[in-house]
Amino acid sequence: MSAKPRPKVEEEVSSPQRDHQLDDENLTPDEEYPHGKDFVAIVTALLLAFIIIGLDYTVLATAVPTMTKHFGTIEDIGWYTSVYRLAASSFQFLFGRLYSLFPVKRILLITLVLFAGGVLACALAPTSPFFIMGRGVTGFAAAGVIAGAFSMIIRSFPLSKRSIYAGIGGAAEATACLTAPLLGGFLTDRLSWRWCFYVELPLIGAAFIIVAFFFNPKKDPSSPSKFGEKLAQLDLLGMTFFVPSITFLMLGLQWGGTKYGWQDWRIIAIFCVFAVLLLLFGWLQYRKQDRATLPPRIVSQRNIIFGFIFSCCNNAALSVIEYYMPIYFQAVRGLSASMSGVMVLPVVAGLVLSVFSSGVLTSRLGFYTPFMLSTSVITPPAVGLMTTLGVDATLASLIGYQALLGFGVGIGFQGPQVAVQTILPEKDAPVGIAVIQFAQGIGPAVFVAAAQTLFTQRLAHNIKHFVPEVDYTSLSRDGLVNLSSYVKAPYLAGAIRSVSTAVMQTFYLPVALSCMTLVGALGMEWRSVKKKHA
Repeated sequence: MSAKPRPKVEEEVSSPQRDHQLDDENLTPDEEYPHGKDFVAIVTALLLAFIIIGLDYTVLATAVPTMTKHFGTIEDIGWYTSVYRLAASSFQFLFGRLYSLFPVKRILLITLVLFAGGVLACALAPTSPFFIMGRGVTGFAAAGVIAGAFSMIIRSFPLSKRSIYAGIGGAAEATACLTAPLLGGFLTDRLSWRWCFYVELPLIGAAFIIVAFFFNPKKDPSSPSKFGEKLAQLDLLGMTFFVPSITFLMLGLQWGGTKYGWQDWRIIAIFCVFAVLLLLFGWLQYRKQDRATLPPRIVSQRNIIFGFIFSCCNNAALSVIEYYMPIYFQAVRGLSASMSGVMVLPVVAGLVLSVFSSGVLTSRLGFYTPFMLSTSVITPPAVGLMTTLGVDATLASLIGYQALLGFGVGIGFQGPQVAVQTILPEKDAPVGIAVIQFAQGIGPAVFVAAAQTLFTQRLAHNIKHFVPEVDYTSLSRDGLVNLSSYVKAPYLAGAIRSVSTAVMQTFYLPVALSCMTLVGALGMEWRSVKKKHA
């Protein structure tokens, strides 16, 4: 029996699923997507955008031990990455709305300029607090750059091929993210840690030029034409609740157990303020519905919720490992910053191989959930093996464990982002992607801060246990590079063992996080990127 045609389109019931079906049925013809030199230029711009984000995420990893000596403190090292991740994740939702309401090209160009300004501020920073401020500015701009990159993918490629280009972009970001410590170590040894930032400026400039001259999307967001109406839809009041709430969470995690005890009234007050502000933000989102930063009809979808859990835990587990392995290599194994960068290359190889492969296979098979499940099966044993590394770990174990970790993390890395583009209509996709990007940023921001607290606590305990003759305060002030230069020979072995044990104990945190990815993977729907969904 054939269905009768409906006489009036206006009488159709509107829903996200129906909107998505309409989007699929009215996809832009292939000839309207970029071709020729425009296609090459846009792909190049995408790669540059992902590369500068990946580079900026971890270029400091091998430079941090040297920076602790330059700035005279190890207490701030958690903030160097946490404040960046905090800003990058907190403002993802704002940029998700901006890219839904304003021309993508204009917003992306502005954020690239801001990104360059933040990078330059870090390169010129005279003090640790000034450097942290520069990282915050860079993180804010990074939220716009990464959201803009995914908006470019949405407006430049058909749905069935987006997972391929998202996979290519993810592989580029992963390559930059995990080779950045090698570059950072080389620059730190040969020039200065400041060159870790100077080297980014030409790449940012190239991306700006390409976007300015070659990216001209024919399909920009359908939104109110008046600036005032667009501004009203940004939900700035919601952001005034949300950003401070995440900031208070970070302060509590950073200060708790180190600067103040966990039961100190200041820490309790900080967490209470965090909870109140977050509840106010949630209430405001419910009241505003589609005019909210996070429309409930989008964030309440199953794939968004479980994709958030998966991305948050998966990225956090990798970030803690990649942040503390250079400390292990330099303080425990006595390697230079350059060599410690070389020693993390096995993670690069595993991650790049799996991220690119999963993108291609998802496009061919149609499903992304199996790859997320693979991450949840492979990563926990890999991280567990890394907790067994000690002072005398063999080269084979160092290479093998890291390669397995990289492969496990990467195989499901793009799954939540592909899921969002599959289940949401094109006009809602930037907001959905912002949720996943927030998860990928807030996970590392929160748990690297928590890892810093854990590391400093365990290091102080281990020093007291193994070598009570060594003053922890002096060790903290002198940094973690060249322990032999200021720790007396009879106590050197004990000091090295203390650092090694503290790093391994810190890795218990990513073990738990990698196990939690299974919750997210099991909760995902089995949707195909090849089919239309009503």
